[in-house]
Amino acid sequence: SGHELQKVEIHTNDNRTAELAANEEEHGDAVVGRLASEVSLPDVLPTLSLRQRFSCQRVAIMLLFFVNSGLAVAHAIAHQVLPITPEVLNPRVGNAKMMQLLATNSYSEIEDAFIAPKKHDWAASTDTRLLICSCLFGIIALINCLKLAAALLRQRALRPPRKKARLPFPACDPEGNLWNWLKIFARYLWSEAGWWQAQPKHGMPMFWLKLNVVDWLVSVLQFVRLLTYGGYDLLTAREVPALADGVVSMQASVLAADLVAVGVTTVIGSLPMVTSMGILMDIMFLLCPLIATGNLLNRAAWSMLRNDEAFWFNALLSMTSLLLVMLSLASRDQEACWPRGFRIRENFSESADSARAPQQGRILHLNPNLNTRKAWALAMVNLPVRVVVAVCLVSWVQNVINTECPALTMHQQWKCAFLTHPLLETPHCNCRALFFSNVDSGDSCAIDSLESISKQATTVEIIMLAASGNNCSLTHSLLTKIPHSFFRYTFYFSLIGHVKLTKLPAQLAEASKLQLVAVTFTPLETLPLWLQDRPTLRVLFIKLSPVCSATSDPMVRWALKHEAENSDFNYECDTALSTFLSTDVPTSNKTDASDVPTSNKTDTSEYCTAEETTSLMQDRGSLAMLDSCHPKRNHTQECRRECAFTTLILSRPELQKEPAGALDVEEIATLKNMFVQHLPEISTEFMACLTYLSECQPFGLVSDRDTLNSWWISTIYKITTGGRSDCKKCPDRLPSLEDPSHDP
Repeated sequence: SGHELQKVEIHTNDNRTAELAANEEEHGDAVVGRLASEVSLPDVLPTLSLRQRFSCQRVAIMLLFFVNSGLAVAHAIAHQVLPITPEVLNPRVGNAKMMQLLATNSYSEIEDAFIAPKKHDWAASTDTRLLICSCLFGIIALINCLKLAAALLRQRALRPPRKKARLPFPACDPEGNLWNWLKIFARYLWSEAGWWQAQPKHGMPMFWLKLNVVDWLVSVLQFVRLLTYGGYDLLTAREVPALADGVVSMQASVLAADLVAVGVTTVIGSLPMVTSMGILMDIMFLLCPLIATGNLLNRAAWSMLRNDEAFWFNALLSMTSLLLVMLSLASRDQEACWPRGFRIRENFSESADSARAPQQGRILHLNPNLNTRKAWALAMVNLPVRVVVAVCLVSWVQNVINTECPALTMHQQWKCAFLTHPLLETPHCNCRALFFSNVDSGDSCAIDSLESISKQATTVEIIMLAASGNNCSLTHSLLTKIPHSFFRYTFYFSLIGHVKLTKLPAQLAEASKLQLVAVTFTPLETLPLWLQDRPTLRVLFIKLSPVCSATSDPMVRWALKHEAENSDFNYECDTALSTFLSTDVPTSNKTDASDVPTSNKTDTSEYCTAEETTSLMQDRGSLAMLDSCHPKRNHTQECRRECAFTTLILSRPELQKEPAGALDVEEIATLKNMFVQHLPEISTEFMACLTYLSECQPFGLVSDRDTLNSWWISTIYKITTGGRSDCKKCPDRLPSLEDPSHDP
């Protein structure tokens, strides 16, 4: 009957499968016997045994599918993560902190702003680039999950590919129809692809040739990525900010390891080794920036995976690596599920004769599939070439990273907080965070060194220039010597105390990614029109500048309107003491009392001579610094980090003289460069006039002498916190003359 005939057919096919399995055990690494197309398979393939379903190979494949999907998800998240600007780069709270970093030569927080941000936000849905890439990485993750689910649920063996007949190469007929020939040629290519797919893949020299060709192409792309990490975008032929030296070094090391690994596995002929090494290298390429900087678990730092300077190239290359890993795992899983008699072994060849030949002449005990002289010649030339290229690559990168940069590190008063070593620049030196401060240098000023520094530091993203004194300031003549490309990548720009600068540098208009402009104690007369053409601008912070009083200035009106219409833009312009910061400074020795702020003392001549008042009004920095402790400000009592820093300094024994809880002129001179950067060398009389005019210390709490001839500790706190705190609740706060409990 039909039922009995089906039983006989299944029994026959089972016997044939068992025979093939026995043949495989007998020949070991030799040929299994016949190709899949030469053996008839049952219509219903046998069920996989539990041992074959969950073999070590398949379990490893499933785990790698899971890891690959996790990497795709991580990249999808990375394209939605936006690091939040750290507090040290916020002009409202960071200027005092930044000055402390400059004083102590500690730049860890600056470096963290680049390589280890602590907090993050999510990208807006209107950013199409980030949204598209996140969706593509999400699709790759979904495909990996489907592949993993299919591998877990698979119960039956898979049918091996059948051998197909090869079509001849289509002859080119000059008089024929070109369109028809193209269609025939397309069918030929499709047929060839199917024919090669049906061959025993890793049992032929063609497999190893294809493996090496593909790996060389991937290595070239990874080398282009290395150049991008190292400060040069090869696709657009322009300089870009280089990443940290550790990232560049690790990318070069992984690339060198990949070159050597593929060459060695080709000679050895081990399929498990070449598969595992290839997957490991792809994972290292994908996670290189995070592993090198130690931010693998820091989600706020995942934004480094997208490399905004070469966005599409980096994203497509990461997608390619994820797809290569997925295809390699799928191919190995497919072969692991073939019927036992058809499973291709590592040393499979096209015929029994070609399989026995490597065993008989196995002099090198290496890859038996390279059974022709040409194949061996290619393999033995390929390996040393790969080794030489890998050694040269690592040596070159390490030599670049170890380059000394005296032009950026030896300038007095100039600090490069994030030094980089671009691979293709000469010399191999650049800077991403540049600072200037002469607060600890007395009257010396090296601001003119900016001209030479700007020719080498061409990728500066953070610029903070803090000058002290009337003779140390950026000037318009100096700025004309600065190349426009100097500000090309700047997103944070801060000026403090440049009393000779009346407008922002014109070169700053080249900063297409400008996010923050902070100008303090600088007599700006107007704001440039190009500010309104910067959609990336988020903060415009101006403190103690005449432009704040110029309500008729069109850019001031624009800033006010823009802040009202955009919640992500913040404009702050402090008009306090604007009369003293006006450029219309009296030049005579006589000063009218109406030009001076009034206190509960009305006779200014009792404390200030006309010469002292005029001199003080000309020194904008003096009044500007003391404005932070003006009684009009709303000081908080909480203890800030600046208060703790101040407490540590003020506890020095040489500052514990009378009057207790205050500093006299000599003590202030000791700490002048740390706290009051903008004050000139002052006498007791000049200090009394300065304190009186600024109303920093109220009369009536202690004697007039202690009020005018010293600065109370609470005043020091207000100065160092920018007028935000008097630290009355600080547990280790020093006693102040302002305390009611103090006995005058």
